Amino acid sequence: MSQADLRRVQSDLDSMQLLLGLRVLWTMADVWLHLLLGAACGLFAAITWPGSPVAVPFPWAAAPIYLAIAVLVSYMAFKSRTLPRREEPRKREYQTILLGMGFAVVATLGYQSWSRQAGLGGTQAIGALFTIFGVGLIGWPLIAPAPHRYPRSYYFAAGIPGVVFGASFPFMEPSYRHVAIGLLGLSGAAAQALVIFLRIRQLQAEEETRVVD
Repeated sequence: MSQADLRRVQSDLDSMQLLLGLRVLWTMADVWLHLLLGAACGLFAAITWPGSPVAVPFPWAAAPIYLAIAVLVSYMAFKSRTLPRREEPRKREYQTILLGMGFAVVATLGYQSWSRQAGLGGTQAIGALFTIFGVGLIGWPLIAPAPHRYPRSYYFAAGIPGVVFGASFPFMEPSYRHVAIGLLGLSGAAAQALVIFLRIRQLQAEEETRVVD
């Protein structure tokens, strides 16, 4: 068997282990990137809070979020091209996430166009979008066949706040809607960072146990 065949077999084995949840898919860099995004959303909430001494008008207040997303996308794009061959499953994962993010942007733009044509108000359209997004995140790990690459809690961490936010958004005081969006991002990103961190620690502990045994 050639070296290329061995590398292909190893890559397939790595992919199976990741799918079965036997290996760590994330690294601490993913934890810090989620925390960065959460911090940016928290800052957005702080500087759009009515009466805040550091108030910044929208859309300039959203600059920290745009910067955090740019860092996140740049990191995944860089890693998807530079990770070594032994990290092929993780490389493909980043490529899939980037593709999914691109699809999400296109789908969101399409939804906005449709909602205007359908006569939906801005608040109703935004609330419905976040509700649909949250329900999709909650429902996917429940209906998708096991095993799952990510723990269900990773989906729930963003899905549950999305449903709560989306359902309540049309009833919010208009001056606090940007604040609510920031708090949604903060809670979802921070909760996902915690899930990633605990998953890394759990699988590392299990690996250490196997080595000792």
